[in-house]
Amino acid sequence: QCNFATKWKESFKYHLLQHTTASKDFNCDQCNYATNWKSNLKNHLLTHLATKNLNCDQCNYVTRNRSSLKCHLLTHTTSNAFKCDQCVYATNNKYSFKIHSLCHSTSKDFACDQCNYATHNPFYLKRHLFVTHNTFKQFRCAQCNFATKWKVSLKTHLLTHAKNNNKAQFLTRKRLENFICDQCNYTTNWKGNFKNHLLTHATSKQV
Repeated sequence: QCNFATKWKESFKYHLLQHTTASKDFNCDQCNYATNWKSNLKNHLLTHLATKNLNCDQCNYVTRNRSSLKCHLLTHTTSNAFKCDQCVYATNNKYSFKIHSLCHSTSKDFACDQCNYATHNPFYLKRHLFVTHNTFKQFRCAQCNFATKWKVSLKTHLLTHAKNNNKAQFLTRKRLENFICDQCNYTTNWKGNFKNHLLTHATSKQV
């Protein structure tokens, strides 16, 4: 139905929902918005709130999102609830602590099924799969057959076309400037060469 491509099954399932014509289970009672995801509906309902009604009782922070308020309140906490027993790392965020704990893991439980790469961190494995084994090149040049996985690489490549185009325009402009000597049969496309040539006639006259 479109040119979307991914190596991840869950991402593909989520994308397919964008094309579904089936009834969407979660509907807004204030407008015609509908979605297959309860969390999306919750976020949408926030747009109908006239005011931001969740206030921090320790500062002037205001939000409409309860989870955002919870995260903000952690900034006022002086003691860190999650402390690493292997280093000085400490945090109030359970998820951040979980990610940090992986740094101390010696076992490499996440292995690549296409090579011998293995890591203790699932995010490192995902990055490895994308960088090393992903052959889908979504960024393509409209002027040649160049394709790349990286947007920044395409931008760099496009500069080569800009330079070549500028050089071609410069050469074309110069070719249109045909300089003919009125004292002999010398001709050139280059003004600088023509000036140098005229000096030869001036020198011969002086002699």
